[in-house]
Amino acid sequence: RERSNWSGDVVLDGKRRRVSAPTKTEANKRLRRLIADHARGELADGNATVAAAVEAWRTRELAGKTLAPKTVELAEWACDLVVAELGTVRLKRLNVVRIERALDALAAGSQGRPLGRRSLVLVRATLRQVLDFARKRKLIGTNPADDAVLPAEAAKAQARTALDSDSTSRLWAALEGEGTYGALFRLQLATGLRPGEAAGLCWDSIDLDASPPTLTVRRQVRLVKGKPRLVHAVKTKGSRRSV
Repeated sequence: RERSNWSGDVVLDGKRRRVSAPTKTEANKRLRRLIADHARGELADGNATVAAAVEAWRTRELAGKTLAPKTVELAEWACDLVVAELGTVRLKRLNVVRIERALDALAAGSQGRPLGRRSLVLVRATLRQVLDFARKRKLIGTNPADDAVLPAEAAKAQARTALDSDSTSRLWAALEGEGTYGALFRLQLATGLRPGEAAGLCWDSIDLDASPPTLTVRRQVRLVKGKPRLVHAVKTKGSRRSV
């Protein structure tokens, strides 16, 4: 931040470019616009990189859709991983083997913790959308992500085991006197609410005069970029219910 302005910079083609604006939000918008303009220029010159295609897709496709905050966050996360592994590769040189090599590296922890199968599916699906975007613009003839196979050794998600009646009773008793969190967990045990749904309950969701008393799931708390946010959209249409 410089005086009353916010500024941001990025290196494009070896040159540092800077933008400034009166607010942090506007500075981020201008920075993203600068990167997108550069990406469009790269896409036009026949030597587009995967990173340029990702940025163009983010700007034209992802930003133009009405999606849940969590969906956008996951797509951005997957884009960052794609750029980290394949960003410098020219689209015309990208092939199935190179993509599978990147997926293998992510499964081995090249960008931090090793990715499990579910995360790799998301990364591959995001890359497939980016490359479809490039294919429709005649930058590539086919989409190599369509044929990319996930590493066989990628860890599968662990099956979840529900508490049996005895464990539920013992947990209920252990929550006695635990204040707000104890009440929150007891509410979930009694109603089957998801954690985000329970945390998102407001007084207008509770009808104590009904017979029997009811609560209506209307909203939930989600983590958006690591911070809790109350959102007025539940996970699915079936999630909006009264219990």
